[in-house]
Amino acid sequence: MRSLGCAGRRKTWGNAPVSDTQGRSGSTRKPEREVTRMVVIMILAFLICWSPYAAFSILATACPSIHLDPRLASIPAFFAKTASVYNPIIYVFMNKQVVILAAL
Repeated sequence: MRSLGCAGRRKTWGNAPVSDTQGRSGSTRKPEREVTRMVVIMILAFLICWSPYAAFSILATACPSIHLDPRLASIPAFFAKTASVYNPIIYVFMNKQVVILAAL
């Protein structure tokens, strides 16, 4: 019977190479930074869209005696619902592959 042992493993001490993730070139790090930037912008857009609705809901719950015009009260709800429209727009304008396909 043959023992597999550590035959296929890399040494991680001494002069042996470290992990492949630390040796990445700039060409693989740049797309990761772009994706991270896009995700951060999407999260910020979500927070900006839903914050007025959340603030209005907390205000209406905490102070039920405040009476606002229903048309004014519906504005944060409409603004919050538009958040689903912003994600595809952000994705299209920040993704280079989509821009290249659109040029064809």
